[in-house]
Amino acid sequence: MNPPTQQIVSHPDGSVEVLAPAKLNLTLSVRPEPRPDGFHEIESLFVGIDFYDRLMFQPPKGFPSAPEPALTVRGLDAPCDETNLVFQAAKLLAEHVGRPCNVSIHLEKHIPAGRGLGGGSSDAAATLLGLNHLWNLELSRDELAALGARLGSDVPFFFYLPAAECRGRGERVEPVNVEKIFAVLVIPDFAISTPSVYKIFDELTAEGKMDTLTPSSGMGLMPTTPKNQLEPAAMRAEPRLAEVRQKVKELGLGENLHLTGSGSAMFALCEPEQARQAAEKINNRTPWQARVVETCSC
Repeated sequence: MNPPTQQIVSHPDGSVEVLAPAKLNLTLSVRPEPRPDGFHEIESLFVGIDFYDRLMFQPPKGFPSAPEPALTVRGLDAPCDETNLVFQAAKLLAEHVGRPCNVSIHLEKHIPAGRGLGGGSSDAAATLLGLNHLWNLELSRDELAALGARLGSDVPFFFYLPAAECRGRGERVEPVNVEKIFAVLVIPDFAISTPSVYKIFDELTAEGKMDTLTPSSGMGLMPTTPKNQLEPAAMRAEPRLAEVRQKVKELGLGENLHLTGSGSAMFALCEPEQARQAAEKINNRTPWQARVVETCSC
């Protein structure tokens, strides 16, 4: 199966541009017992949304056999070295096909880290997609997803946009058809550490305060009520989430506000006009960013 091409734009100068969308977890169930590799089994309905990072790839001038990618970043802060998943993805693909990693990459960063939106994973997938196209490798979507799984649990999903059921630690992906969603996305001005959320999840489980994994409501369908089993742990890991929920509730959406991933971003499914009005209120009356999002067209 060929990789998706909707995200990829080839320019006359030979450069390749790729959009990297954020994601929402409309449902997320977690098995209490960690696997031998330390990860928890999950079952989640992922949906890509029209909130994007943008990456540009072009062969470097004067360095045809550069051993490492040249990475620059504009927008939100992000590292330009081997700690960035974009850098890691480029090196991994070059090593996989046995070629020099001779590429200049520019990342326009809009999706903040530590919010459960999958920005870093999406950037990694976009890098594999973009370089597969730039280098004329013709690797299939499944091959690229298998490589992406070596970089992070959420990376494989971004090869199967716009929606998929994800299981295992996230690497078992099955594309699904869901109706188009509209939501108001609330992005707090603080991040949450995923390991800290899972640590508290384990503690709550040991105390008998967490349910075991159950099939996610709405898997393969549009859930009437999003459900995230990491939410109680995230609320303990970051008490400011309760303030976000309370303030947004006062503005009319609190009861419908749900965490994506391990947070800190939250979302409420609603009609476009309601989402627009809610986003305007949140942006005007709180220190947090709100935006209207819908299912991405990738």
